[in-house]
Amino acid sequence: MSRLSVDTSLWLAGVFMFITGAGIGMVMQVLVLATQNAVPHADLGVATSGATFFRSLGGAMGVAVFGALLTHRLRDTIPAQLKAAGVSADQMPAGSAPPRAAPSRSPRYPSPSISRSPAGSPRR
Repeated sequence: MSRLSVDTSLWLAGVFMFITGAGIGMVMQVLVLATQNAVPHADLGVATSGATFFRSLGGAMGVAVFGALLTHRLRDTIPAQLKAAGVSADQMPAGSAPPRAAPSRSPRYPSPSISRSPAGSPRR
């Protein structure tokens, strides 16, 4: 996937992603089998769940770390590339979120009422 560029067609990008996903999927299963073969039969469930837990933990940490790196890199790269392309800040929309209503215009919700249960004690 390091060969992807702006001009890469969608079908070729899809082929690259399929190859990467198939390769990772095949490796993951081999690691689970190796873990299961390395422990006694009585500890098979613990070993499998441990391998799955650490795979999930590693995936979560990888997403967090690489997401932070990508965000940090894009924070500097996007404005520089826009400036190089001749796009000024005036041409960019201020934001895509709809404006929020003023607190005085927010809908008012009814206050909760207290009702009585058949036994006579208050119930919310």
